[in-house]
Amino acid sequence: MIRATGVLLAALLGAAGGCARLDADAEPEAEAGHDDEHHGDAHHGDEHHEAAGSASTAWIAVVRPSDASLIELPARVEAAPSSRAHLAAPFSGTVVAPVVQVGDTVAEGDPIVELRMPAVLEAAAVLGSAADQIDTHQRRRDRLAALREQGLVGASDVFDLEASLGQLSADRRKALATLNAAGLDARGRRELRRRGTVILRAPTAGVVAELDASPGDVIEPGVSLAWILGRGPARIEVVYSGAIPQQAQLEFIGLDGDRFELAPTPVATAIEPGLGRTLAWYEPADARELAGGVRGRVRLYGERDQLLEVPRRALRLDEGKAYVARRGPDDQPQPVVVQVLRSAGGSALVMGEGLAVGDEVAADANTVLRINRSADELQGGHHH
Repeated sequence: MIRATGVLLAALLGAAGGCARLDADAEPEAEAGHDDEHHGDAHHGDEHHEAAGSASTAWIAVVRPSDASLIELPARVEAAPSSRAHLAAPFSGTVVAPVVQVGDTVAEGDPIVELRMPAVLEAAAVLGSAADQIDTHQRRRDRLAALREQGLVGASDVFDLEASLGQLSADRRKALATLNAAGLDARGRRELRRRGTVILRAPTAGVVAELDASPGDVIEPGVSLAWILGRGPARIEVVYSGAIPQQAQLEFIGLDGDRFELAPTPVATAIEPGLGRTLAWYEPADARELAGGVRGRVRLYGERDQLLEVPRRALRLDEGKAYVARRGPDDQPQPVVVQVLRSAGGSALVMGEGLAVGDEVAADANTVLRINRSADELQGGHHH
């Protein structure tokens, strides 16, 4: 009984060992099959990656310019000097009374300040006295001339009278010059004789922006009493970097809400020292008069969508030319030459005959760097 049990146990152990050897022999084959399957998946992944690479181009639409930093330039109105004026006293004097207030609108010739100026009053008195004396001396000279012909008076008498006439004429001219310097015409001289004061009048039409004249103020020659700001012929100063296309239309938009077209070409241009920016001066297309100092911006417009906006990263420079890759048939990039006018931030303002609104351009580095490069160059770059 014991012997039979031992034989049975040995048989069972042998069967178990055989099964274990069979499992061990089968495991490498399974692992090998698993490696083959993994290798196939990896190969399929490489194919998928390659396919994805050919379809991974980032296409961006070409649009009409909307970025203000591209199509708007800082500008300001530079009015002619005749559009503004300081009003100053020509001689020392005293303020009698101001005639206007700050903010009043005045026309050319309107009264601004009433002054009392002793030098001007003296000149008016000399002018009137000299005129009377000259008239009297001239009548006496005529009588003496007649008496001299009769031998009743000598030449010295006539000479003394001629000398007096010369001095009176000099005094008259000096007094008249003083009155003219005070801005007094015949009407002003009459007012001066009647009132004893001088009215300073507006040299230009505009608005009284400053007034420094109170009754009793003692003033010196050349001291400004009023500052009048008006309108006049003007030019628009535009500051920019890069270029403004000759075909572009320009519109000035002032901070005061005024807007108007500019002439197509500038009057003059210059380079700003130190900064290297371009300064250009344009005249309004309708030759309107403007107030100086108004700030604003100039907006660029193109005819028939000449001006285009593209991503800055879509540009590639090659041998002095700028290119973009336009989306062609079968999504193949086609190089197109463009003129870069301005760039700011992530956008660029361009012009190109082969590009239009609605086209799409490549904006990924992989495609952009391939623009205008031959297959040999690309192959060489790959090996490198």
